[in-house]
Amino acid sequence: MSVNQPPRRRPLQGLCSVLCFNWPFYALALLAIALATAMALLIPLPWAWLAVAIIALAIFGSLFGTWLAYDSGGLYDLEWLRGQLPGAGRGLILDAGFDEISPYLKAVFPQWQWWRGDFFQAASHREASIRRARERAQADHTAAAPDLSLRSTALPLVSASMGVVVLFLAAHEIRDDAERRQFLSEVRRLLAPGGVVVLVEHLRDLANTCAYTLGVGHFHSASTWRADWQAAGLRLRQQHRHRGLISAFILEAGDDPLI
Repeated sequence: MSVNQPPRRRPLQGLCSVLCFNWPFYALALLAIALATAMALLIPLPWAWLAVAIIALAIFGSLFGTWLAYDSGGLYDLEWLRGQLPGAGRGLILDAGFDEISPYLKAVFPQWQWWRGDFFQAASHREASIRRARERAQADHTAAAPDLSLRSTALPLVSASMGVVVLFLAAHEIRDDAERRQFLSEVRRLLAPGGVVVLVEHLRDLANTCAYTLGVGHFHSASTWRADWQAAGLRLRQQHRHRGLISAFILEAGDDPLI
């Protein structure tokens, strides 16, 4: 493989990952369809068929939205990130133990020296989906282990040492508002002059609600993220929207942190 050639993603890789991490939700939805169908056949109630249609539409919307966001192209080629980073330097990728972006960053931006840190803390990060994601990552012996294991509220790195910090679909796993703001404050502390933070997330908005229905509660709203990064002393420099479902915020150091 060429140094600048990103690895090829498998067909439906994103969709399969989401199904794997959230299979109880889909299993319950299929069970609900089966029960509602049985009720509609045994007891001819119009609302039973309506329930079947609504649940089926919710499943289809979730699967289609996932395919559109992750498997239809454009996200992992990182074309949207070109021109947003400083010329070269040291970069830090922070995640909760499931990392899909490192190989692409290293391929597209080989002039950077990349480090990866895992901020997962079992005592405070209790979402079942991220635990399943971590188990899958640990079972994949081809996946590289993180360079650092660290606490989200105290990153053990030198201040002003990173030209870029990447938070790719990971920071939302920090559910506590105070912890998340302290985490972003620590990220800001690491930024070298002219450095940027790349925050990539689904948002709790209309588009994601249509796609994921109740699952949208796992995401944070744009106003929540804005309040978080402002409290951490960061400001928005650029924003990119991918397929209407994923938002990439390019942040830079702004005012002093409020925390």
